[in-house]
Order: sequence, then C-alpha cells, then structure tokens
Amino acid sequence: MIDSQRYIKEGHRKFFNVAESGLAEISASLINLALSFDHYINSNTEHLKYLDAILRNTKIIRIGSTLCSFDDVTEMTFILEFLLMKMIENKLILTQSRISNLIKVNDALKMQLDSLCFDTPVDDEHLNFIQTLLNHELSQVTK
Repeated sequence: MIDSQRYIKEGHRKFFNVAESGLAEISASLINLALSFDHYINSNTEHLKYLDAILRNTKIIRIGSTLCSFDDVTEMTFILEFLLMKMIENKLILTQSRISNLIKVNDALKMQLDSLCFDTPVDDEHLNFIQTLLNHELSQVTK
C-alpha cells in the first residue's frame, strides 16, 4: 500500500523546488524587462522576450499549484497569465508602472509559496492590496 501522506509531501516538495526556480527566473526576467524598457522603449521584440519568459514560468507554477490544490496561488497565477497574454497581444500597454506591479505580484507569489512551504501565516492585508492591484489591471484590458 502506498503511503499517501508521504506521496503528497513528496509531490509538494517537488512543486516548491520547481516554483522557487520559476520565481527566480521570473525575477530575473522582470529585472531585464525593466532595464530593457529604459533602453528600448520602442523595442517590442526585446520586451516580448522577457514577457514570454515570465509567462512560461508563471504557467509552470500555476500547473503545479493546481495539482497540489493550492487554490490561492492558482488564482493569482491564472490572473497573472491572463494579464501577461494581454501585454503580449498589446491589449494592455506595457509601462514602467505595470512592470513595477508585476514585481509586486511576484513578491506576493513568493510570500504565498513560502507560507505554504513553511506553514506560516501570510500577510492578508498585503494580499488584499495585490488582489486590488490585479483587479485594477484587469479593468484596464482593452477588447
């Protein structure tokens, strides 16, 4: 008989390792995006490269969080994926402010994952702020 608790914990441990790596890559891509934005304001190709990397890693985290039933992380990554796709499609204009917001969302994802990994409380006030920020960004998407 399979020890289901051990199996679940092993799956979660693998997810946290993948998520940590994904968040690190997202952070690096966000830094590069911010730097490229300053230097290549009209270079959509340069921006798309970093947005694609952020999107790819966000999808990986969303899929893992879905499999582990981490609903709050899944919800945040789902919304983030949608916003990134709209930026790539130019239905949500990339601005320095949006890059700053992406950094804030990435930090909130890290906080959520650390909370789940180490079984510590999250800052609910901060997560409410991030949810408000995401809702505002969603309202800015053009059809």
